[in-house]
Amino acid sequence: MHRYNYVIFSPYFGKLPSTFDLWAQSCGYNPQFLFVVFTDDTYRGPLPPNVQIKQMSFGDLRARVQAKFDFSVALENPYKLCDYKPALGYVFQDYLQGAAYWGHCDMDLVFGDISKFLPSHKYDKISHLGHLCLYKNTPEIIKAFQLSSRHILTYQEIFSSKAHFGFDENYEYGINTIFRAHNLSVYPFEQYIADIRCTTPNFILSHYQNSSFTAEMGERIFSVENGHVYAHTLTGDSITKKEYAYVHMQKRRLGSLFAGTPTCYLITPAAFEPWQPITPALIRNRQRSMSRWACWLKKSSIKRISFPRALQRKWAIAKIICSKQFKRKESL
Repeated sequence: MHRYNYVIFSPYFGKLPSTFDLWAQSCGYNPQFLFVVFTDDTYRGPLPPNVQIKQMSFGDLRARVQAKFDFSVALENPYKLCDYKPALGYVFQDYLQGAAYWGHCDMDLVFGDISKFLPSHKYDKISHLGHLCLYKNTPEIIKAFQLSSRHILTYQEIFSSKAHFGFDENYEYGINTIFRAHNLSVYPFEQYIADIRCTTPNFILSHYQNSSFTAEMGERIFSVENGHVYAHTLTGDSITKKEYAYVHMQKRRLGSLFAGTPTCYLITPAAFEPWQPITPALIRNRQRSMSRWACWLKKSSIKRISFPRALQRKWAIAKIICSKQFKRKESL
């Protein structure tokens, strides 16, 4: 059996994305990585040898997670899996034999040459962001999610609540806070990714640093060239070309204007497009205009989804705090 240095888990329940073939192809350009997809959907297209689909119902996955814990877990919908991402190595430890790292990733990505941007020496964790994150494959780091964040919330309370806490990223109780609290090293891999803002029509990049995001404006498109991802940004009449480990297209439904999986193509604000020479005129022509009203509607649609989750999270935290305070008073 081939041994991989990195094992990446990607649970996805429901119909696989329409661009799954492009995601899988980009995985194939990273032969040191094994990508394991747990899904209840069926995919009949060709796959690279380092992409494995494991048929599994959501109920089966929930049962597997529950079997690893001695308390009742709350896992009623696939979105709640975000809170369990830091525990996937613990849940699927039987997949990790011989790997140096394990991790998780989303499917709204197109990978370039990931290894080119990895650190030269080992860190306990690579990346602060949840759309691609790697953890050192050691017993201590596999169980790091169980450590205290010094916050009133524990992982047991997060896993046993129906609310979504964003445990896979920041917040004062999240996995990054746990790593900081215990002096575990985290490599800022996010500096090498093209993370596109989801609230704008064009490709404005969002850079993560010091627990906050800053915008990088500009007119740009991306190219995928034989396993490499490049941003082409227009400055005046000149084009700056920069390579990234991957591009993240969060909350964007980009159609494909070609059939199959070509080795070279463009990603523009409008679609996945066939390859053509990149000129200033092409970049300008692919920028999309959006009225203030349309922009407001787009942001409102995102808030309609995120606001109830945020409210549910705040309510769940308040209930946990009140319950702990009540129990403390009873014990006095």
